[in-house]
Amino acid sequence: MLAQELFPPIMSERIIYHALNMNRNTLRYQQKRDPIQPACHQRKEVTQPRALTEKERQEVKSILTSKMSCNQLPMQVYYDLFVLVST
Repeated sequence: MLAQELFPPIMSERIIYHALNMNRNTLRYQQKRDPIQPACHQRKEVTQPRALTEKERQEVKSILTSKMSCNQLPMQVYYDLFVLVST
């Protein structure tokens, strides 16, 4: 341990970490943790369950860039569409 190398061996861990103003549990966790291992898959390759399909994405883009909603906030467009559908 790095902290024990800095102080004489007669001092306890509690006193050492208190003197260094360090948390013992955090350092113990770091010692027990395995070295960083590469992920088994990359996030780009994983399809997100709630992600829009390409067709839905194009439809949203066309609505947001239409003349009716090009100068409005997306939430305002959402509200307007919600009102149109609910009436």
